[in-house]
Amino acid sequence: LPNDELWLYDLENGLWLHESLLFQLYSVDLQDERFSWRRVTLRSGSLPSPRDKLSCWVHEGRIIYFGGYGHKPLSAIHDPKSFIVDEASWAEDIFWGWNNEVQEFDPERSRWTEPQTFGRAPPPRAAHASASIGSKGYVCGGRIKETRTKLGLAPVGRSWHTLTAVSDTSLFLFGGLSVDCRPMSDGWMFNLETKGWTEMEYYDCIPQALFRSGFLVCGTPRIKEETQML
Repeated sequence: LPNDELWLYDLENGLWLHESLLFQLYSVDLQDERFSWRRVTLRSGSLPSPRDKLSCWVHEGRIIYFGGYGHKPLSAIHDPKSFIVDEASWAEDIFWGWNNEVQEFDPERSRWTEPQTFGRAPPPRAAHASASIGSKGYVCGGRIKETRTKLGLAPVGRSWHTLTAVSDTSLFLFGGLSVDCRPMSDGWMFNLETKGWTEMEYYDCIPQALFRSGFLVCGTPRIKEETQML
């Protein structure tokens, strides 16, 4: 039941909807010392269905979103391979589930589009991590039903981790939540040229096991000396 937060109640379906799953966009002016927030008004296109635990890339001034967990009416589920229903969460003809949809937002035009994609798409997922290098976006791990998607032979499958580009050919993975819901503190480097993972050795101290954390590269991207974890 709702507490002191803002919820919506669908009188026809008898369904409670939390305000955080309305896919609203806000922007903040980073050059304004007041850091003024404003709600972005849609000019054209259709809003994506509400979702959370998604990821995004920024490329050529556009924000590109992938995946997530949210809800749709049954009539909007056109491809069961791109929207996997959570059988434990549904009401009337509203279904929750995981998706692998790609949605693009153009801030200059305030326009949403759903670009056509090609090739073999990653399976639907949420609470995954993503990073971009140049014109390529990368997706790693995440949850689908009770499974945390694996990343190859190593590292183990996980969700709520971070994935950060630390050079033109390397991605750094940190922490996350294991299949048995255990926070982790391991770090891995993925080499885009060899397509191989290498587990990192920590110096001085071992970071606390974390999930839902953030990772930021400052200065010359060298894992031992120049990275800061937030």
